[in-house]
Amino acid sequence: MRWIRAMSAMLLITHATAALASASHGAGAEPFEPGEVVRYQCAGDTSIVAQYAGVWGTSAVEVTVIKSNSTGSGHDGRFVLVAGPTGSGVRFTNADAVFHVKSDKARLDVPKGAHGAAVEAMDCTAVARPGTARMTQGAQAGAYFVAPDRNAKGTQRYFIEAETICFATGLPAYLAFVPGAGEMGPLVHTESETDPVSVGEVDAGTGTRRYPLTRRSDPETRVYLTFAAPGMVEGTLKATSGLSTVSNGQGERRECIDHGNLAYAAASRTSRVTISLEQDGFLTYRNGVDPANPENLIRGGVMSRDAIGTAFHFFGSNGAYVRVSTNDRGAVLPNTWSTTLFGTEIAEQPRAYFIADPDLLLQRARTIPSSSARTIRQLGICNHLAGEVGDSASRNALVEASWAKEGCDEVVKRHADLVKNADLPDAILQWMIANAPVWI
Repeated sequence: MRWIRAMSAMLLITHATAALASASHGAGAEPFEPGEVVRYQCAGDTSIVAQYAGVWGTSAVEVTVIKSNSTGSGHDGRFVLVAGPTGSGVRFTNADAVFHVKSDKARLDVPKGAHGAAVEAMDCTAVARPGTARMTQGAQAGAYFVAPDRNAKGTQRYFIEAETICFATGLPAYLAFVPGAGEMGPLVHTESETDPVSVGEVDAGTGTRRYPLTRRSDPETRVYLTFAAPGMVEGTLKATSGLSTVSNGQGERRECIDHGNLAYAAASRTSRVTISLEQDGFLTYRNGVDPANPENLIRGGVMSRDAIGTAFHFFGSNGAYVRVSTNDRGAVLPNTWSTTLFGTEIAEQPRAYFIADPDLLLQRARTIPSSSARTIRQLGICNHLAGEVGDSASRNALVEASWAKEGCDEVVKRHADLVKNADLPDAILQWMIANAPVWI
């Protein structure tokens, strides 16, 4: 059925995320912080997604041209350009294209015949983020992000912020929605197309709010998003949007993982992970579609926080260590979950995720210092490196370099101090003892 096909294709309704620069920039200035993603609206149904970055100390940008009637990958050209001299604004160039940015304006010029099919010069305007929630209505203490574009290896190029995401029960599929802003309306992204949508009038029921969505590619089949009314979500955190179901008006319905104790949720191509806050402050990890399956459910987890982002730590009874690293600003790194068991690490990246406000989590969840979290991570790495020393001089040189980089010589003392002095939960303490440095 069309609805089942749409869910299996992981329907996305997404929009721009990055805040705009508020003033003009002179020659050589960086218009945005590295990692920021900005969507520019051009003539007609064409838009540009620009991800700004720093390459070897130089400001750079990856530009993707998107048209709503695209087929295949959903985009019509991609260019990586480096900043160069200019009289006004910032001018990014490579051998094929020129991308000029000044304040909230941008222009892309691609010479005829360069980089495949020529792209007509486009004058575009950056699209502001939506100022207020238009569907969820109730205040939410968390953020949703989706990755609408991936490279050939399946790795996310960037995340953009969504207003809400339905993480489907029983599947790693998801549906994400963000309303339009400025002159750009909402967009539907699937694996094969980009399709505008329109949002109908809310149907307010007893304790619920239901919104109909109409897709340009299939206007006869409506999709309905049903939310819990403001104040109806129960739980300790109450950080989510309250999206409960997605249906199509033909009796097909998908339940969403959305409850008041949800601290984190994510879906990759093959897995779905959720982290819930329990009444005692510990966290519970569930991985519904993990092919390695070292342990589908682990209780007694804790969190740590540093300048890079938030990490959740879980210690299985079979010796598995699960680390979920995430970012509440949508940065590509860190955004992984990994399972380490018997010296082997299996890692995945989410294609969509939700993270509760880290400040709220710090008030409610059990935590460990970031220094302790770093030692736990280093233990696994250093124990693995210790077993890699062999007869090859070149191989040993690489191991030695990695050993020094990770500070493995200092891990022994930090491990002993943690086991002796730190007030660690029992699950962590037992794991630390079982995973003591093997090289001493």
